[in-house]
Amino acid sequence: MLEIVFGVLAMVAGEPATTPSSEAPVAVSGACGCPAPANVEAQLVALAVGPASHSSQEPATAERHRAVLTCPGDGTVDVVLRGASGERIADRSLATQGSCSDLASAVAVIIGAWEADLDPRVSTSIALPAPPAPSPPAPTPPPSSLVDREAPHAPIVPAAPPGALRFSVGVGLLAALTGGQVTPGATVQGDVLPPGAHLGASGTITATTSRDSSVGSLSDVAHWSRVTLGLGPDVRFNLAATRIDLQAQAVAALLTVGGRGLPSPSSASSLQLGGAAALRTAWAWGTSAVWVAAQVLVFPGDDRLVVTGLAAQGHLPHIELQLASGLSLGRFP
Repeated sequence: MLEIVFGVLAMVAGEPATTPSSEAPVAVSGACGCPAPANVEAQLVALAVGPASHSSQEPATAERHRAVLTCPGDGTVDVVLRGASGERIADRSLATQGSCSDLASAVAVIIGAWEADLDPRVSTSIALPAPPAPSPPAPTPPPSSLVDREAPHAPIVPAAPPGALRFSVGVGLLAALTGGQVTPGATVQGDVLPPGAHLGASGTITATTSRDSSVGSLSDVAHWSRVTLGLGPDVRFNLAATRIDLQAQAVAALLTVGGRGLPSPSSASSLQLGGAAALRTAWAWGTSAVWVAAQVLVFPGDDRLVVTGLAAQGHLPHIELQLASGLSLGRFP
């Protein structure tokens, strides 16, 4: 009885073996150029290097299976094993890595394994190629000079650990524009955000130097200033090392007004309530950041300046624009 073992014909145990056939036990076809079907068939014949299997006394089938190779162009090669009637028996997809010869060997091994699983009378013996020896590690180049060996490494600033609360506190200088006058001032700003969140809270304190106001025909007879405290939500967006904050705050202000150049000047303080909207951009390095901000404050109502004995009255502006820049310290993402 004849038994097929990957292209090698062996006689029944006890009988002498015949000359190996050059025909592959599986017909390989397809449109792949790498691996080519002919190369896979050649590998099927070449892989039968072990002893032939022991066969039973049942007659072997003369039907040959067909293997179809498909290269879809996505870096893989699809192998489908079909029976003599065209039914699908097995399939597998391989990554096209290595040379065309290596791919042909790998496909041949897979087809041979399928054939061995389908025919229990066949005991295969295939010598797989040995894995390539690992390349030795590249030698570490010696330092070029004593200075290189002793140069200290730049300090590494640890990033905020996962789940840590993010916060910052900063101080800066500002310029306030209101009523056609620009006055200098200072600001203290802070914010806090939960871990991984874009919504947090912010607070801002601002103070400016005095502005002058006229009442009727009297020029610069009053001077006034505001110290403000704002609290509200903070929405943050991060773009690499750039941090953008949009803030809306409720503001309480201490308004101080005084007279100047009058027979009996006086001063008074009052509480004002208003609101503010701000845009702040910061660039963080480690635990410090440089920032710039623009803020608009609005104080509704009519704040009047009155001089005794003068019918005319003055009015304080209720919109103020502030531009600020400063430095913050804290824990940044």
